[in-house]
Amino acid sequence: MEKYNGPIMGICLGHQLLALSAGAKTIKLKYGNRAHNIPALDLTTGRCHITSQNHGYAVDIKTLCSSDWKEYFVNLNDGSNEGMIHTSRPIMSTQFHPEAKGGPLDSSFLFDSYLQQVADYKAEQARFEPSRSGRPNTLLVDLLSKQRVGVVPENVLASLSKRAEAAKNDIANKGVAAPAVPAAPAA
Repeated sequence: MEKYNGPIMGICLGHQLLALSAGAKTIKLKYGNRAHNIPALDLTTGRCHITSQNHGYAVDIKTLCSSDWKEYFVNLNDGSNEGMIHTSRPIMSTQFHPEAKGGPLDSSFLFDSYLQQVADYKAEQARFEPSRSGRPNTLLVDLLSKQRVGVVPENVLASLSKRAEAAKNDIANKGVAAPAVPAAPAA
């Protein structure tokens, strides 16, 4: 995590693992948080989100010593930590499940934010690798083919070229002739 500058989003156990890697500790909750209607307060906006949760441990935010992190969400029922965010890098995490739509769309903005961070990161990386076309690198194809029995790199590259050409032909031919529709059976 120290060398990777791309976006990271941790959810549930991912939140706990991210916190552990940042130096925090986790604590066992007496009963855990297991419901689809648990209020979590967004400390950056003051908004309350209705969240879906299913966990028995929580991050002990007091053990997070680094000033690079701040608390993002707090559980309004028991006061436990529900998320954290990095102060200068595109890294965030939530203990609750934003994909479960407990609100139903209260926390969908988290995915919008994360996808924007991914797009920004990819655009920045493209500045360093402008010639990258999205096609597999021949070195990568060569390395991967050696991991599989009976696959020769030349065959893989030839197969990729043939499939790409066939796809182009299919697209070009689609407008020429529509497939025949079978007649409905007589009643």
